Amino acid sequence: MRGSMKKKNRKHSIIDGLPSDLREAVDEMIKTDFTYHEIVEYIRKNGVEISVSSVQRYASNLNATLESLRLAQENFRAVAYKKKIDVDTKDVLENGADQFQSLIFEAMADEEPELYKRVKKFIKEKQS
Repeated sequence: MRGSMKKKNRKHSIIDGLPSDLREAVDEMIKTDFTYHEIVEYIRKNGVEISVSSVQRYASNLNATLESLRLAQENFRAVAYKKKIDVDTKDVLENGADQFQSLIFEAMADEEPELYKRVKKFIKEKQS
C-alpha cells in the first residue's frame, strides 16, 4: 500500500455469482431469519459448495444495504411531508391574507368611499 491509500476488499461473493433465482431465494431466506446453516444447506442442495462464513458476510452486506435503503426511504418521506406542510402553511397564510384584505377593503368602501376609490385605482396602476 502506498501512502494513505488503503486496499479495498473484494465485494463479490459466491452468492453474488449464483443464478438470479437462487440468489433471490437466498436473499429472501436472509430477510425471513433462516439460520446461516439452513441457508448453506439450501445452497449446497443446489450444487454449490459454500461456507457459513461466506453466507454470514453476504447477509451482513445485504442487511447493511437494506438498512441504507430503509433510511433513504424514511428521509424521502420526511422531506415530502415537510414539503406538504410548507405548501399547506403557505396556502393557509395566503387565504388569511386574502380574507384580511377583503375585510379592510369592505370597511374602507363603507366608511371612506373616496379613499377606497383612490386605493383601488392605485393598485390597478401598479398591477399594470
